[in-house]
Amino acid sequence: MPGRILVADAPEAFDRLKKALSHQYQLDFAEHYDQAISLLKSNHYDLLICGEHFDDSKMFELMGAAKFELKLHDLAMLCFRHLHSRFSAQVHKAVQMSAELMGACRFIDEAHDIDDAAILKAVEECIAFHAASRQS
Repeated sequence: MPGRILVADAPEAFDRLKKALSHQYQLDFAEHYDQAISLLKSNHYDLLICGEHFDDSKMFELMGAAKFELKLHDLAMLCFRHLHSRFSAQVHKAVQMSAELMGACRFIDEAHDIDDAAILKAVEECIAFHAASRQS
């Protein structure tokens, strides 16, 4: 049975992630915070991919709710930036560091032309790393 991933992001990212991951993983999609919380409560996921532009920038709210309110400590998280933005490189670095401090194992900046194989590799590494850390 393939692993299951919840993708919480702007709809523009869905096709990109389907292309990179759907042959290996079962993907569910949420474009709004309440929808993502409902899916997290009712399903088991191996990974949450949360986009920087999710539901008007509610990425950190969703990550915090998953870890601290829903207590999904066994949920691996990966953050993703699909859309170009007007923010500086320093702002993006701060977002990446904050995501990692909140428990994300990786931050993929797809806006810099990362290919499907690199996305798949990052997802596999994140899931494997998280599984190994639970066992130790």
